[in-house]
Amino acid sequence: MRISYCRIRVICNFLDDIYRLANLLQEEEERKVEIQIRTQAMNFWAVVEHHFIYKKEDNGKAAFEKDLKECARQIYKIDKKMLLIRKRMEQNYC
Repeated sequence: MRISYCRIRVICNFLDDIYRLANLLQEEEERKVEIQIRTQAMNFWAVVEHHFIYKKEDNGKAAFEKDLKECARQIYKIDKKMLLIRKRMEQNYC
C-alpha cells in the first residue's frame, strides 16, 4: 500500500521559531507532505476551532466565527508578547 499524503504538525514555543523552521523547510526538496507549524497558543485555538466548526453540523456556527476570529487576534498578540519577553530575557540573562 502506497501512502500519497502525509501530515506533520509541529508545535513551537515562539513565533520566530515558526519562521526559522519554515525557512529551513523551504530549502528542502519538494515533497507531498502537509506541515503545520504553530505555537502552543495557535494550536490551542486550532484545536478548539476545529472541534466547534468542522466537527459539527451547520447549527448557527457562523455566529461564532466573529468570536473565533477575535480570539485568533488575541492569541497572536499573546504570541508576540511572549516572543518579546523571551528576547528581553535572553538579552539580560544569556
